[in-house]
Amino acid sequence: MRVVGVNHTPDNEPAEFHLYKKAPNRSYLVINPKSPTEQVVMAFNGEYPWMKEGFEAPELMPEVSAQIFVRDAPILSHLAHSYKRGIRLALVGETMIRKEYCYQINATLPDGAVIEYYIGRDDFLEKKIAHEMTVDGQLERHEAYLSQYGVVGKLLQPFLIETFVNNGSHSAIEVREMQINVPIADDLFEPEVSLAGPVKSGR
Repeated sequence: MRVVGVNHTPDNEPAEFHLYKKAPNRSYLVINPKSPTEQVVMAFNGEYPWMKEGFEAPELMPEVSAQIFVRDAPILSHLAHSYKRGIRLALVGETMIRKEYCYQINATLPDGAVIEYYIGRDDFLEKKIAHEMTVDGQLERHEAYLSQYGVVGKLLQPFLIETFVNNGSHSAIEVREMQINVPIADDLFEPEVSLAGPVKSGR
């Protein structure tokens, strides 16, 4: 899978990104791909997550970023991977999301983390995904709203994802191009040097 888009945040200029994913869980994200000095690479090669800023050497990704990046690395969502051992699904009930009735389905991951999925009652599309995580000792709730669905390879995919955090921050990902079943070399996901080892707790 190849995705080209723009990340919008309140405090920064819109940043272009290129995202590459290859089954089952390899992921490669490059922000500001056209600016070598401001470029940021975040990747997961299936063994450990790593990152690289500008011309600096690659390094292991900080713990909080690594947890999110690895969790989201599979091409399909946790809900779509529900057939895998260790993930439990529970239908919680119905609720209204942006004037649409939705089913709430909670996915409990093997580590105990719970991800809430809100699926449109009429079209069965994901409208919202929510989860909680601890950052610097504080519990944060992240809520992502998915919209502007378009057809990609006979599948409907969201082209706008707006994320809100209970600390007041928010961001939006605008997808401009998406391709599936494109050839991607395995070495794209590997750092220039081996970084095998424990994930760092911070920068």
